[in-house]
Amino acid sequence: PETLYSKLLDAPDTDTLIARLNETRIARRYSIDWSTDTQHLAAQHDQVYHALNQKLFRFSTKPVVAVLSYMALLEGEIDNIVNIIEGIRYGVPAAELKTILSLSGG
Repeated sequence: PETLYSKLLDAPDTDTLIARLNETRIARRYSIDWSTDTQHLAAQHDQVYHALNQKLFRFSTKPVVAVLSYMALLEGEIDNIVNIIEGIRYGVPAAELKTILSLSGG
């Protein structure tokens, strides 16, 4: 059987890749409409990763899962701070910076 990864890897172009991403279980679970703007695909991935870790941190009954989720959330916060600092340094408008932040939905 063809796996999700092989379907994504076999996509002939960006539009097909995005269409296949929109069919994934994650896209349905988090109501994501993967952007056709490829610049923001990584930011959308980060938002999904953040939402998943937030859920695991809040509802996990296993201490190891909670700690690892918390560490991933902290890493996301650090990434956002670095993105803000670099954005300010290079004169990126605040509105554009907000689209690439991964915490709290951007």
